[in-house]
Amino acid sequence: MGWWRSIADGVKSFTMGHALSSKDILALLTQGGESAAGVAVNDESAMSVATVYACIAVLSESVAQLPCKLYTGSGTDDRQAANSHRTYGLLHDAPNEWMTSFEFWEQCVAQIALGGNFYALKGMVGSRGSELAELFPLLPSRVQVKEGTTGAPYYVVSDGQGSERTVMTTDMFHIRYRRLKGWTGLSPISYNRETIGLQIAGNRMQARTMKAGAKISGVLKHPKSLSPKAVKELREHWEQMYSGAENAGKTAVLEEGMDFERLSLSNTDMQYIEQRKLTSSDICAIYRIPPHMVANLERATHSNIEHSAIEFVVQTLGPWLRRIEAAIRRDLLTDEERKTMYAEFLVDALMRGDSAARGTFYQTMFGTGALSVNEIRRRENLPPIGPDGDVRYVPGNLMKLGRESIGAQPVIAK
Repeated sequence: MGWWRSIADGVKSFTMGHALSSKDILALLTQGGESAAGVAVNDESAMSVATVYACIAVLSESVAQLPCKLYTGSGTDDRQAANSHRTYGLLHDAPNEWMTSFEFWEQCVAQIALGGNFYALKGMVGSRGSELAELFPLLPSRVQVKEGTTGAPYYVVSDGQGSERTVMTTDMFHIRYRRLKGWTGLSPISYNRETIGLQIAGNRMQARTMKAGAKISGVLKHPKSLSPKAVKELREHWEQMYSGAENAGKTAVLEEGMDFERLSLSNTDMQYIEQRKLTSSDICAIYRIPPHMVANLERATHSNIEHSAIEFVVQTLGPWLRRIEAAIRRDLLTDEERKTMYAEFLVDALMRGDSAARGTFYQTMFGTGALSVNEIRRRENLPPIGPDGDVRYVPGNLMKLGRESIGAQPVIAK
């Protein structure tokens, strides 16, 4: 097969769940850095924050569910799916023998959203190694990007076992996120270390408080002074009878003139809750994710959720998809193929909106001759109704400028 197979086997071992090497573990622990809150912020610790995890999931799964197709043609008028081209199958079906296209694009977007880079080794076959056969995603910690004497970049790839190999740009599929300088992308986690570190530190502080039991929900007051033994017995009896989820909702019986006083949230507690909400919103802003998509429904309404979903496709997913499509054209197509071929993610399914909005849209498009009945049915995943369903109709009162419309026959466009 080629030299890339040895590296690909190492990639497969990692992907199938084998243990990381000590070098990989060190890279994961040392990347990122410590925040002012005193916690280490890297890919692993950042993913422990629920909002970060949710944002990564929304981005990666949204892109992965979209079909990625390779087309030939100069535009929508004459384009055709290049499904006989080998790269089409790698992008749309399976990039290699053990991954699905969903898993591939999900891993791609997740790695970019965390560290700013995605690397995939190109497996080439043929007499001159000119035909792309497979794509193998690499662990970013195993890849170094360096600049050669000519100014062009090249890659040093480790197999995780102590050996390294130089890989030229012609053998690498590399997607960068917001490149500012050099040949690597910007890491959202590193550049927003303080915001994410504040959330991690807050979570740990709250967990330690809960573990230590320093936060109490109420106080039992007795009119008389109790001995230490009596206090201990009273506390144990109260916890046995009324503590825990299984005892929730029970009616407490107080004896000997005792009273229970509930403690409300303090100003400090309220500030902590507000800080958590603010930090969660900041993390959504980092990835431009509408808050309602990560279960933050505080300001969500029925009307603005639909518009936010459309804005998510256009403003958030749009740049991500364009970034990937451009990298596909640069790295996976030859100079000759770039003249007539391009890749595109299909986002129609995400832009459908509700049934009433789709009905109005289809009625307008059909009434102006832009869509036929069969084209509308295909968009709704319905079978065609036959050849007559491909006929397009234009109202008889819409005529070419300068033409008399009185007495003219209705125009039928095929």
